[in-house]
Amino acid sequence: MSKIEITQREMDRAFRSHHEATQQLPSSVNPSKLVCLFYAVECGLKSLIMKRENHKTTSGINNYEFEHNINKMLNHLRCGKQLRLPVNISLDTKIPGIQRNTEQSSLNQVWRYGVNIRKPEDQTHITQTLTNICNWVKEQR
Repeated sequence: MSKIEITQREMDRAFRSHHEATQQLPSSVNPSKLVCLFYAVECGLKSLIMKRENHKTTSGINNYEFEHNINKMLNHLRCGKQLRLPVNISLDTKIPGIQRNTEQSSLNQVWRYGVNIRKPEDQTHITQTLTNICNWVKEQR
């Protein structure tokens, strides 16, 4: 499957649009709100990378193979460690005896499919960290 080239302006607009949607959706545990928050962060970070490195489209950053890896993008931007997401995240399981874990780069799938993070305090921490990243992105623009 080929990748669609996105301009830096489109990426920035996507960041703003997703971030605004998170402000309008109720509850911090609403899966739709969490998906929008994740994509706001991803678009915001990619937009910053494109802007800092003077890439007009995403073709300039596709070689970095960021995929959905927020921490990898933060590392690339040399952002402080306080904005990193946990590497290993435990998920609720509906199957006895099975433990499900995921990486931060799969949170978009976790929330898209309505899977819950096992510990509510982990969910709170991750949500707050993503919000902090959005705020950091806005400061950098």
